[in-house]
Amino acid sequence: MVDESDEGVVSFESEVECITDMVNEQEASSASSQNVIWLPAVISRPVLPLEEYKFGADVLNSRAAVQLAQSRELPLAALTAMPAREGSPNEQLGVTLQIKKIVELPGGGLEVSAIGAHRFRVIDRTVLPCQTLRGEPAMSNAVSVEWLDDECTPTMAVDPIREHVLTLLRAVRATPFSDEEVPQNDADLSWWVAARLPLPPVARGVLLHVITAKERLSVCAKVLAAAAKAAADQPESSVNSPSVRSML
Repeated sequence: MVDESDEGVVSFESEVECITDMVNEQEASSASSQNVIWLPAVISRPVLPLEEYKFGADVLNSRAAVQLAQSRELPLAALTAMPAREGSPNEQLGVTLQIKKIVELPGGGLEVSAIGAHRFRVIDRTVLPCQTLRGEPAMSNAVSVEWLDDECTPTMAVDPIREHVLTLLRAVRATPFSDEEVPQNDADLSWWVAARLPLPPVARGVLLHVITAKERLSVCAKVLAAAAKAAADQPESSVNSPSVRSML
């Protein structure tokens, strides 16, 4: 609690000084606690690795998280409440965001352009004192995480489905893409295709629970095949129908 002055008014400078002291204490505490790294976090819709994502940071703690990530050169964690796959533990997964551009809006909010980077599992949560771009004292949500890497998949297991998936994606997507845009790494390819599925973000987000490139590409192939068939049979129908989403 910040002490009040004799007039009962706390100066803005005093608040900023107090916030700075709290940040230093939090950093010292984190360093002594098994070198835990707390990532500033925002609540968002599901984001996949290699997915381009633009979002508005309007509320104070979201703006604070963006600024904290920038000032400390830390990844920004995008959190979302996703249902676990049947038979899997109930866990919260997310993706770090690589910030590409920040535009400060007239009302004080931020428009952030980012790309999904690394998948993680949330281990613990806290809040960190900080300041916004405008110097406002604020609190940022933060998480400690366990990084999730793909289980190794032999290249020969992925090659047969690779061209099939890309052919289906070209048939379904209205926006064309070049061969140069397609990742060569199997894991990156599976995320790149998943981020471009003709499904709502919540449906695509279930793929965060899939642990191998082969399985992700197999799911993508089924969704794309169903979308292509739906478009051919009923050109005016939506490919976001429940029957397509149920394949996830």
